[in-house]
Amino acid sequence: MTVIPAVRGSDRYAVGVDFGALSGRAVVVRVLDGQMPVTLVHGYPGSPPRRTE
Repeated sequence: MTVIPAVRGSDRYAVGVDFGALSGRAVVVRVLDGQMPVTLVHGYPGSPPRRTE
């Protein structure tokens, strides 16, 4: 893992990763205001389809 220090005036982000039973999920959140510019869900091979609401 490479950590790059924040530059003055730049945005800071947090990354969350969840490894569930049927899929892996990741989210990037801008610390300043809580906006989520990136989210990703990846189903594991062979896992059954899930209904999302």
